[in-house]
Amino acid sequence: MDALEKLAERNRAHSKHIAKESRSIVFTAIYLMPVLITYFYNAYSPGEGFEVNPLNSLIPTGGAFILSLILHVLVGLLLFTHKLKVVGFFTMQLWFTYFWNSNQDFIFSFIPLLFTFIIFTFQFPQIKVKLLNDKNGI
Repeated sequence: MDALEKLAERNRAHSKHIAKESRSIVFTAIYLMPVLITYFYNAYSPGEGFEVNPLNSLIPTGGAFILSLILHVLVGLLLFTHKLKVVGFFTMQLWFTYFWNSNQDFIFSFIPLLFTFIIFTFQFPQIKVKLLNDKNGI
């Protein structure tokens, strides 16, 4: 019976590992979304045809990577359910992509970052306690 309990414990640990890996894949896909949309939007701008100029897409791609990285880290730390994190992260990425590419309104494209920092500031004490408990194995 002891061997079955050990096997069941290994199966539970493996299931947790697989679930965590699938969450990482979803977040990575959402993370890359604005970069890919920015690249394709710059490659095929309305009225210009399909033309790829790497220098024109370098600054928007850099901005998209920087914002996505910051949002990815902050949203990953927030104390919400996984589904709410995914929906929020996806919504923030869509907001950024729309204002960065379509409207060329760069100030409004970074508004989700402001809201994320505000939420993070309010949740920081609970996040700190959670991270310390995880580090100590509690």
